[in-house]
Amino acid sequence: MDIDEAMLKMTSKSSRKLFNLHLRMLVISEEVARRGIKNVVEYFLRNNEYRGM
Repeated sequence: MDIDEAMLKMTSKSSRKLFNLHLRMLVISEEVARRGIKNVVEYFLRNNEYRGM
């Protein structure tokens, strides 16, 4: 599952719209960190919905 799929899944399970600009912290699992976080960090830096981070 990629980040877009995970966000879509979270949105579909919530009864409210998620406001991504409110994000203050990104929690990364040890498993993901061991594989490397470069792509994860780049995704959030480049995506306009998360520019507030």
